[in-house]
Amino acid sequence: MPPVEKYLERVDDLVQEVYNAYRLVGNAASVTPEFSALVDKAFMCRTMSRVATNHREHNVLTEQVAAEARAARQALAEAYKDFWEKHHTLSNAQ
Repeated sequence: MPPVEKYLERVDDLVQEVYNAYRLVGNAASVTPEFSALVDKAFMCRTMSRVATNHREHNVLTEQVAAEARAARQALAEAYKDFWEKHHTLSNAQ
């Protein structure tokens, strides 16, 4: 399985993949708690990325906001990797 760094390289794409999958499901009641947590991490990642970008554009980016954005990206990459590996392994075993 790829290391988490490979997921970090494409974290913006991962956010979109999670959103697309969530949209296909149709409602929050039909997703697992694990997938719901992944959606939450994708939302936080996108939000913090936008905050950091806005702050950067207005020359007010602090190290704290930058660190929070990096932490959100890392959290999503790790959660996506764990989720994908778990479900990929399960689907291959069947």
